[in-house]
Amino acid sequence: EYYGGVKGTIAGITYQGQIGYKAIDDLALFQLNDPLESVPRFDVQYDTATIVTIKGTVIMPLFEGLEVTGSVSQNFFSLEREEKPWHLPSFTVNAGARYTTPERKFSLKADFFLENGVPYRNTAGEVDNLNALFDLSIMGEYYITKNIGAWVQLNNLAGNNRQRWFRYPTLGLNAMVGVSARF
Repeated sequence: EYYGGVKGTIAGITYQGQIGYKAIDDLALFQLNDPLESVPRFDVQYDTATIVTIKGTVIMPLFEGLEVTGSVSQNFFSLEREEKPWHLPSFTVNAGARYTTPERKFSLKADFFLENGVPYRNTAGEVDNLNALFDLSIMGEYYITKNIGAWVQLNNLAGNNRQRWFRYPTLGLNAMVGVSARF
């Protein structure tokens, strides 16, 4: 793998930009064994490939306790045998913000994820793309004592029903709760 880029900090904003090239002998690609089977199973197909990647990341502290982050990545695939990089995303965007109170008793985090629809072969054997990912999630955490806290996370607030894998259903809006400990 060969890559180069820049990174640094200007006015408190940390940035990183990178361009890379890598050659892969056995890139794993995923195709349904039989798109009409009642239980979908994937076969792994290996291909020789080169991937050119362009990506960038920014981290910005807006004020004490609030930090905003963002990253973008674009992959350009060149495959030897296969027509498309089956079930591999080529474009992703991630953005987030996190606020933590000065005493670190409460934090609130929001994340945004965007990813292109991945290529696959449909039941007719034709090349198609699954829907894109558009996901917004939030999480709140509160420390009841110095070391013990509780948290709630809500995922997929946009209700995006994108399939990451052909014929594998995804969850819509979902929530998680938990307890955390820090030492």
